[in-house]
Amino acid sequence: MDDPPGRVRTAPVTARTGGDLRCTVAAGVSGGLAGGPGPQEDRPVSPAENLGTPGHELEQLRHFEGLLSDLCCPATPDPEAAEGEIAGLLQRICVFFEADHCGLFESFPGAPEIQAVTLHHGRGLKRQPLEVLATRHPWAYRLLVEQGDPVAFPRLDALPPEAAVDRASWEQRGVRAALILPLAVGGRATHAIGLWCTRGEREWPSDCVRRFRVLGEILGTRLLHRHQHGALLRSRHELTEAQRLAHLGSWEWDLVGGRLRGSEEFWRIFGIPPQDSGAFREDLLDRVHPDDRQAVERATNESMSRPGLPYSLEHRISRPDGTERVVDARGMVTFDENQRAVRMIGTIQDVTERKRAEEQREEALDELRRLKERLEAENVYLRQEVASASGFSGIVGRSDAIRYVMYRIRQVAGTEATVLLTGETGTGKGIFARALHQASGRRDKPFINVNCAGLPSNLIESELFGREKGAFTGASARQIGRFELADGGTIFLDEIGELPLELQAKLLKAIEDGEFERLGSPHPVRVDVRVIASSNRDLEEETRKGRFRKDLFYRLKVFPITIPPLRQRREDIPLLVAFYVDKFCKKHGKRIDRISADTMEDLQGYAWPGNVRELVNMVERAVIVADAPVLRFPERLDAVASDEGGGPGGLEERQELRDLSRMNREHILKALADTGWRVEGRHGAARLLGVHPSTLRARMRRLAIRRPQIA
Repeated sequence: MDDPPGRVRTAPVTARTGGDLRCTVAAGVSGGLAGGPGPQEDRPVSPAENLGTPGHELEQLRHFEGLLSDLCCPATPDPEAAEGEIAGLLQRICVFFEADHCGLFESFPGAPEIQAVTLHHGRGLKRQPLEVLATRHPWAYRLLVEQGDPVAFPRLDALPPEAAVDRASWEQRGVRAALILPLAVGGRATHAIGLWCTRGEREWPSDCVRRFRVLGEILGTRLLHRHQHGALLRSRHELTEAQRLAHLGSWEWDLVGGRLRGSEEFWRIFGIPPQDSGAFREDLLDRVHPDDRQAVERATNESMSRPGLPYSLEHRISRPDGTERVVDARGMVTFDENQRAVRMIGTIQDVTERKRAEEQREEALDELRRLKERLEAENVYLRQEVASASGFSGIVGRSDAIRYVMYRIRQVAGTEATVLLTGETGTGKGIFARALHQASGRRDKPFINVNCAGLPSNLIESELFGREKGAFTGASARQIGRFELADGGTIFLDEIGELPLELQAKLLKAIEDGEFERLGSPHPVRVDVRVIASSNRDLEEETRKGRFRKDLFYRLKVFPITIPPLRQRREDIPLLVAFYVDKFCKKHGKRIDRISADTMEDLQGYAWPGNVRELVNMVERAVIVADAPVLRFPERLDAVASDEGGGPGGLEERQELRDLSRMNREHILKALADTGWRVEGRHGAARLLGVHPSTLRARMRRLAIRRPQIA
């Protein structure tokens, strides 16, 4: 039964919008939804109403079907272009329903408003901000957002009492009639479409609502597809960007059809434009490095012949620009019910930078290991040096001979020339070698002292040049040699004349080329080392006798320096004695204030076959046994000479010294006998011999000359 005219009612109309969402249209209608318009003189005539003209209904239906067709068949799949297309559709919807405004809205969970996405305003009409706010339109907001129901009113006084706030807000904006339908996108009412009338009131008959709902559903579906398409594009962009950042490409190979499809990064890794390749082996397998191609084919064939066996291989590829890349390829083969390989999918990752980083890391680790070994070897060497220190702390002397040696050292120190130090045993050749190193540009680098005479002949090669683990029996660890330890610095080959003849050729190559091989290793080692050698032998005579290589001798003798023996620098003896007396007094806790003139005269008169080393040993013994502040030597110098041995010239020269000592003793005895054993005075033996009486007494003590006892 129809309601009486003039009565406002709320009519529930059930429909679906988008998915399964059911909506209720609350439409205030005068005279029923199926009837004609009420007394509204300023309202434009809507084609959606029944005008009673069959021709008009057909024309209206034709326009509606055209609008449906345009909505169902989008002109462009491009999301950016779809914005303008939707705006055009809203304009046509607004014209079709002869409304003043039409808008597409979007709501966000928890947001206090339904924001306009696209709005269309009729020609000549003021643009209206038509958002539905929770604070200004609580009734409409609750229906649309919270309940998913449509909102419709033909005039403001048709609104229910609970919509008083909404009515005031719409009245303020000049809205006189509205129809708003929620749209379900993805199963949830996230959008809405609405018609507004600002120039007059507007009835919303059932045909009008039904058609508007159909258009809204189609537009909602369009929005859903647009959202899905946008999400797909974003996902694809994110995947492409992730692959680009990770240098990881994906690929799919149709083993039946022989076609290969790959991602953008896949083709970028190979350095060729993207393509739908039908010739995998011809186009891509040829890009594999020739040395790795066989391994790639073998791994591919194994994966295609054995179900469940993944394809995994790291290999190189050659790109068209001539560069090489290292890739990590992985894949899995899909088999049909007949166990036939039909498809292969996988990834390929450019790991060139990672491999380079790993190689650099390995090089850095090798360098750290090498430096560690070198540091450990230096520590061991320094401990050995400290343990075997001879007590020399510097060059002491002001004689012309020493000054000339220092002049020669200053001449050659600034060069890289090889220096050969020659001199008798005990002259301190090692001290002068250190002085040369300290005066050179390598002073901040290692100084490595190698005593060639003190190394066993079977180990001297490994000590000089190093060895690998297992190079010979007992070589349980890798060891770097003294040459490698001295890299950048100076190596001092003391007593090089003792070096075995078979090792001299390898030493010559190391000196000339700066290159050698460790024992047990075929790989050469390059070093930058300055060589200083020394010998107490006559190396030139040794070459004539075939005991020393002539080419090595001349290579060493670039700049020879001869260290003078102590007997040629007697004026330095007081300085040396004073220096070492002070040193050994501190060492042994003794106090010696002076040295007698007779003792010093005896020291200067002695031939010192053991040179400075003999003097140092004798001074230390005298300090140890001293029980008075005056230094005296407990033994005779001739006896010391026979005990120390090892003087210049070997046995023949020592025999000459003994003969000279015996002649001096006989000469003094004859002078004493002629003077009646009177030492000083006008008729004393000292005057007869032309020496000071104290000197004569000292020589008598040294030669064990005593006055015979009268029976």
